Amino acid sequence: MSSVCVVSCQPKQLRRLIQQTFQSYSTFQQDQCMAKFFTTLSQCYSITEESYGCQLVPICLAKFSDIRSISCTAESDGRALLTVHIQGSKQPLAVNTSSLAVAENMADLIDGYCRLEGKAESSLMVRPNKGTIT
Repeated sequence: MSSVCVVSCQPKQLRRLIQQTFQSYSTFQQDQCMAKFFTTLSQCYSITEESYGCQLVPICLAKFSDIRSISCTAESDGRALLTVHIQGSKQPLAVNTSSLAVAENMADLIDGYCRLEGKAESSLMVRPNKGTIT
């Protein structure tokens, strides 16, 4: 079903197209249905990149070479806290995220930049009760 038809079709014609589309899906196996969903979704959204909503401010909080450790902690409500310990700072930088997966992805990104820009030789990520990840 094309987006042009959705905008220009008469309601009865649009209803018929929707019913035909659903009928074609009814014969799919579960894996075929999932593949079709992601194929359709990829036409609308880029799923090959991640993005994080944030507001940039013109202040340099730290250089990647100043970062000493990075940790993620799950919160009881499903959210998470990303903590970045910075040399010379009295308080770590703390970022609330919507989930532990988002916090871990951000931590991986920061850790990668620390390795590239700050010339860190090993990972700066620390997991509670597991020590440093290398």
